[in-house]
Amino acid sequence: MSAERWNVGILTVSDRVSAGQAEDRSGPVARQTLERLRPTAKDEFHLATVPDDIDKIKAALLDWCRQGFHLVVTTGGTGFSPRDVSPEATKQVIEREAPGLAQAMMAEGLRVTPHAMLSRAIAGIRGRTLIVNVPGSPKAVAESLGAISVALPHAIALLRSEPDASLPSAHASPSGAEPSSTCPTDRPHQHEKDFVHSHGMHLHPRGEATGVHKHEKEFAGSHGVRLPSHGVGNEFKFDSDAGRWSLVSDNATSQDHASHGHEHHGHHSCGHHKRAATDTGGLQVSPAWPTGPLPDPLPPVPALPKPPAPTPRPLH
Repeated sequence: MSAERWNVGILTVSDRVSAGQAEDRSGPVARQTLERLRPTAKDEFHLATVPDDIDKIKAALLDWCRQGFHLVVTTGGTGFSPRDVSPEATKQVIEREAPGLAQAMMAEGLRVTPHAMLSRAIAGIRGRTLIVNVPGSPKAVAESLGAISVALPHAIALLRSEPDASLPSAHASPSGAEPSSTCPTDRPHQHEKDFVHSHGMHLHPRGEATGVHKHEKEFAGSHGVRLPSHGVGNEFKFDSDAGRWSLVSDNATSQDHASHGHEHHGHHSCGHHKRAATDTGGLQVSPAWPTGPLPDPLPPVPALPKPPAPTPRPLH
């Protein structure tokens, strides 16, 4: 498909050029630089000059925006001189700023001269028109437009809402992957490592399911694994003589768990930690730690023994 023809306005802002006292050298350089960007597009260029006056600069910019120009470039009026007012006029016209373009131009200029930091050029958007300030030096014009030339076609395509205005392939989603509707980062999680990366959560290391396991039952269902009962339904009895709880019956055995063909590797990520005690369903649970219903009434807590009285020491 052939590229859409752009309408490009190039506005040279200079008191002397607009008064006929100097030749416009920056405007033609801007046109040549943009023509090299799209050699077969046959874009239509409109060149004009205005003095360093905010109202006249604004009038020219607004007129080209009303005509639906794709791109407007102003040259000159971006420095520290009291008459350099191109950024101020542009700010009164644009609806949204495009600081990345200005930063790219600044970075390129600083590679050439430290004086580039004195440029106050900005870039922004009005409607579907992209407006870019560049300095008045012909050399700086070529450098600035060259720095942003790689992004201009995509930027203008986005403003025109063209169907092919997609992100570069480096930023595209994997083929066939749809963003997760429940993911706050709007990122597809093809693997639980992706979820961990974007959400800062630690999930089961097996990582075969594509979602969040808010509860262990969901984890078991998505992985086809029966998890140990973790003491649910087990009976414990308080031994008042020993002053501790003891396991009476175990409703989940390691043999039952092993029959499902899954070794419980993820005890750290599922919130389980081994203790050297009775094996309950493949999970090491200390029988001295109650997980069943508490007796009613609770057994009395034995009183702590009184510390021995201190032995008096003779004074020397």
